[in-house]
Amino acid sequence: MEIKRVNISNPNWDAGAGKTIAENVAVVLDLNKRKVTVKRKSIREVAKGLAEIAYSMGDTNDIDFLSEWIAEDIEEGLSLAEKRRQKKASQ
Repeated sequence: MEIKRVNISNPNWDAGAGKTIAENVAVVLDLNKRKVTVKRKSIREVAKGLAEIAYSMGDTNDIDFLSEWIAEDIEEGLSLAEKRRQKKASQ
């Protein structure tokens, strides 16, 4: 398994612009007419665990960098999924 370094600063990721406090500390999704909240702390804990596994396998030397990168990817993916769902629902 190869994990490449990437620039973790993403210009498309808006960390708080026009969002409520709940949206800043969690990703809120609408699934099957129910709001599902995924807390950013939970995402970061899972990402930290994955980074530690990658470290133990010798795939990375920087656990903190990798865990931040994984967490941001997951958060961005969940946000994009919610935007797509909202777009699909409005059509």
